[in-house]
Amino acid sequence: MYKNILLTIIIAIFAGCGQPDTPQKPAWYTSPPKDFTKFYAVGSAFDESKAKNVASLALRDRLHIDLDNAFKKEDHQLSLTKENRLSNILKFNERRANTLSLRRLKVEKTAEFDGKTLVLVSILKKDLFESLSEVSDKKFQASQDRHLKVQSAVAIQRFATTKEILLEYDNLASDIQFKQIILSTYNPSDEFEYLNRLDSDYKKLKEDVSVYILTDGNSIPFYKSIKEAILATGLTISKKPKSADSIKLLISSKTTNEDEYTFKKARTLVKFTTYNTSREKIKFKQHTFSGKSTKTYREAKFQSALYLKAKLQKEGIFQFIGVLK
Repeated sequence: MYKNILLTIIIAIFAGCGQPDTPQKPAWYTSPPKDFTKFYAVGSAFDESKAKNVASLALRDRLHIDLDNAFKKEDHQLSLTKENRLSNILKFNERRANTLSLRRLKVEKTAEFDGKTLVLVSILKKDLFESLSEVSDKKFQASQDRHLKVQSAVAIQRFATTKEILLEYDNLASDIQFKQIILSTYNPSDEFEYLNRLDSDYKKLKEDVSVYILTDGNSIPFYKSIKEAILATGLTISKKPKSADSIKLLISSKTTNEDEYTFKKARTLVKFTTYNTSREKIKFKQHTFSGKSTKTYREAKFQSALYLKAKLQKEGIFQFIGVLK
């Protein structure tokens, strides 16, 4: 009996030795290394170049997920919610992750497995951080400088400028957080504090500034477009000032009618004068609009009102009335 058991064990040992080992993916592929100085990623394809591209996409996806998750934390310094800016910032996150320069990405290791090339790539976190900072720091500094420069201006000018600066808010927020994701020792608190202050200033000005529009009889055709443009900024139109920072906008105009071949032509000089609550002039700007009609001067003037609306939409209300240059 013991001889039979011993024989069985010997046969099993020799049988095991006769079987070839099953090919295995290298450990660096199944468990990529981690350290404080580099990001690693792996990829596989039918040649090394394509495998490197796969690995770079994997790295972008990883950074994108980490970036989104950072903003979704309830204790984030910007206190974002879906109701205000979070959804827009997440869009910028995807764009930034997909456009971040990976020109210094290196292939660390390669291996052949099951007819494909496996690669391990790496990039220094310092290089990635500097690449992003080169772009984002200039934008952030320009935003700060512009915001600081307008602090001594009247409220309507501060509102108009702050509203324009806030167009970069989502982009700036995404880049600031991304720098911290890339380099964990980086402290973004001061930059986030600036964005909070910028948003707070805008909300306060929006609450304090209202606009009262006055027109003469000749300017009535232009009133609707101006009113709609002001309301679209978020400001209130009211005869009663909301605060001492409210303004009065006077629209006056003069129309000259003339014949031009078979057309009736209406040429209107429209003036926009902005006053504060103390009746002091803030800004003045004027435009000339011409319209033509084969029928009446009135219809020609209606055409000039359409041209005014088109220019207003192109320039924006604050540039159009002279509040911004």
